[in-house]
Amino acid sequence: MAGAGGDGAPSPLDAGGLRAARRWALAALVMMYTIVLTGVTVRLTGSGLGCPDWPMCEGLAPVGEMGYHAVIEFVNRMVALPTTVAAAGATWTAFRVRPVRWDLRMGTIVLVSAVLLNIALGALTIFMLLDPRIVSMHFMVSMLTIIAAAWTWECARRPEPQRITLRGVRPAVHVAVALGLLATLFVTILGGVLTTAAGPHSGGTEEQVIQRLSGGQLAVTVHARAAYVFMVLVAVAAWLLRGQQAVWRNVTVLLGLVVVQIALGEFQYRTGLPRGVVLAHVAVAAAIWLQTSRIATMLLAAPAAASREPASPPIRSTAPS
Repeated sequence: MAGAGGDGAPSPLDAGGLRAARRWALAALVMMYTIVLTGVTVRLTGSGLGCPDWPMCEGLAPVGEMGYHAVIEFVNRMVALPTTVAAAGATWTAFRVRPVRWDLRMGTIVLVSAVLLNIALGALTIFMLLDPRIVSMHFMVSMLTIIAAAWTWECARRPEPQRITLRGVRPAVHVAVALGLLATLFVTILGGVLTTAAGPHSGGTEEQVIQRLSGGQLAVTVHARAAYVFMVLVAVAAWLLRGQQAVWRNVTVLLGLVVVQIALGEFQYRTGLPRGVVLAHVAVAAAIWLQTSRIATMLLAAPAAASREPASPPIRSTAPS
């Protein structure tokens, strides 16, 4: 096989390519998480319109006349630069790995596409004066970048190409756990995003009138109930996967994060949504999404060669020779 040594092990060049892909994917994952936090900081400090122009802050000036609001908004934009570089680096290295790794290539294609889409949405949030629908889409696409980076990183840690498979080599319990966790967490986060879009933290200052969504109480109810369902599913997953140490350890970490998150959610709801607690709540939410993405990859991804259906045995001729 090309790119393999005489004993079938990956050549040093292949191993080096995987190491580079793994490091770049991890860098992208860290930057995706970081930009979520800086974006939330922009919203909670009312700095969303601190820079009235895009991509510069005000005209050709990097920082406008609004003081720290402009600085916070522009710092968030600057964080987008290393985030994009990390995504591009992950893509470059993924396409250079030999033998060809389509699992890494597809993961980074989604990653770069989502990053570019989010840059466009970031500009659109300024032009649309923090329209809550655009801001909500901006956050949800950030979650897509995290899952793409998590997939790429997990696959780059394995020497064989991986593929998503829902049958054959994957036990049914793996499929049920992975899809159940992802679906319930998606509803939970979407409910939280809509709750925020209807809440007091619009991203603008007190003098700026920012449109808000209606139906906030319904969004709160959906968000809270989905969160408790998600916690139950994580606890069930921990019990079902107790014999598989690598996955089980990650699920128990996830369970701990969920318990902390629910406590933060209840506290912020009963104390009038203080900014610091909301920031912590979003930070833990992004960590939960990251950890769930990793667990789903562990449960659904399998070596591509092993995922193929076994070939039918040859039909032996019964005709006399």
